[in-house]
Amino acid sequence: MSTRSRYRSQEFYNPTRTLGRRTLFPSQSPILQTIISAGPPNRKKAFPELVGLSVDEAFAYLSARGLRPVIATPDAFRVKEYKPHRVRIETDPAERIVIKVPKIG
Repeated sequence: MSTRSRYRSQEFYNPTRTLGRRTLFPSQSPILQTIISAGPPNRKKAFPELVGLSVDEAFAYLSARGLRPVIATPDAFRVKEYKPHRVRIETDPAERIVIKVPKIG
C-alpha cells in the first residue's frame, strides 16, 4: 500500500475534519452534527403499533413512510452502525409476526 492511499484511508476514519489550518470537531460542525444526530427531529424513532402484525404488513407500513425495513430473527447478527433510515423488524421465524418494537437504527 502506498503512503498516499494509507493516509487517505486514515482520513476516512478520522473523527475530525480540517479546513485549512483550523480543525473542526464533530461538536463544532453543524453538518457533522446533522449526520451524527438521530435523523430529522419530527420523525418517529419507534413503532410499537407494529407488534403482533404480520411481517408483510409491517414491511409495507414502513416502506410507505420512506424507511428501509430489515427483517431479522432474534438470534440474527446485528451491526452496531447507526443508519437513520433503517428499521429492524424482529420476527418470530415460525409464525412470521413482529415480536419486538421496531426501532430506527
